[in-house]
Amino acid sequence: SARALFGEGMEAQLTNEGFWTQQTHPEDLAIRREGETMLSATGKAEFAIRIKDGRGGYRWMYERHHIVYENNK
Repeated sequence: SARALFGEGMEAQLTNEGFWTQQTHPEDLAIRREGETMLSATGKAEFAIRIKDGRGGYRWMYERHHIVYENNK
């Protein structure tokens, strides 16, 4: 479950706009920002970063994002 992996339930992830930034290892914040910039510019992004787990440690996460537009817009 999300709570077991990240220490927070899905509600926290959906309602806290900065959740993933707060969970990102400080040394990986630049990678996350570059990925977000790439996603905004191209609609796609891939990167690997460390995310804080529910035990206070970090896990490597590979993220792949692709924006899907309604009616191909």
